[in-house]
Amino acid sequence: MTTENINKLVLGTVQLGLNYGINNINGKPTLEQAFDILNKAWEIGIRYLDTAESYGDSQKVIGQFHAQNPDKVFNVITKLKGYTLGEDIKGRVQSCLQDLQLDKLHCLLSHNFKDLEHYEYIQQIIRIKSSGLAEKLGVSVYTNEELSSASNFDWCQIIQLPYNVLDNWNLRGEAIFKAIENNKLIQVRSTFLQGLLLKDIEQIKADTYFNALYESIFQVNNLAVQSNLPMASILLQYALQNNSLSQVLIGVENVSQLIEIENWLNQVIPNETLNSIEEIFISDTSKLNPVNWPK
Repeated sequence: MTTENINKLVLGTVQLGLNYGINNINGKPTLEQAFDILNKAWEIGIRYLDTAESYGDSQKVIGQFHAQNPDKVFNVITKLKGYTLGEDIKGRVQSCLQDLQLDKLHCLLSHNFKDLEHYEYIQQIIRIKSSGLAEKLGVSVYTNEELSSASNFDWCQIIQLPYNVLDNWNLRGEAIFKAIENNKLIQVRSTFLQGLLLKDIEQIKADTYFNALYESIFQVNNLAVQSNLPMASILLQYALQNNSLSQVLIGVENVSQLIEIENWLNQVIPNETLNSIEEIFISDTSKLNPVNWPK
C-alpha cells in the first residue's frame, strides 16, 4: 500500500453515531464493533477521523476509544452545527474535546455555511484557534458558489466538499483551482455518495428518484468492468489519484469494508478511464446532494 494514499484517507465516523447510508441494513454498530473499526483503521495507517456535533454519539465513541487506547489517538476534524446569535462557541468546542478525550482538534469546521454571515461567529472561531483548541479552521460546503466564497476567507485553511465520479472535476474543477490558488487545502467527501454509487444498477434504474442518474452510473460500472477493477476501487481511486485534493473521506459500516478499502489502495485507474469519467456531466445536480433525497 502506498504511504501517500493512506496519508490522504480520513475515516468518516457518522456511521459510528447514527444509522446512516442508503445501503446500510445493519444500522449503527455496537461499541465493540465501532472499536474494531477504529482499531483496524489505525492498523492500516489511517490517522485522521471526521466527525460532527450532529453525528449522534460519534464523538463520545471516539473519546471512549481514545481513553482505552492512549497509544492510538487520532487527529480529529469535527464540525459545528448551527449557530445562534450570542452563543458561546468556545464552550461547545470544549464539550466536543471532552467527548473526544482530546486537548485540541486537528481542524474545526463550520457545518452550516450560513453561520459565516455572522461576524461574531467568525471572531469566536478565530479566537478558538488562537487559544490552541484547534490547529486549523475550515468550512463544509455544498455548492461551487460556497466553495468560491470560502476561498476568499483569510482565516479558512481547509474546505470540505462533495466530490465523486458524478460530482466530478467537470463540475468542481474550476472552483477547486481557485481555492488552491488561495492556499486552501481541499478535503472531499461523498466518495461513494452515501453508498448510492455501489447500489445494484438495476435498483437505481427502477427508482423513480434516482433514475435520472442511471445512465451515468451505468457508464462508470462499464468502465470498472473494462478496467477489470471493482466499482468501489474506481470510486476511491478517482479521488485519491487527483493531486489537487489533500484528503479523501471514506465511510464504512464494518471492518470487512475497511479491509476491502485497504486492498484497493494500490490499484490505479488507467488514464483513459479517468478521461471517460471527466466526460460525465450531470445536469440536475440536486440529486447529487443527499440532503434533497426522499426520506
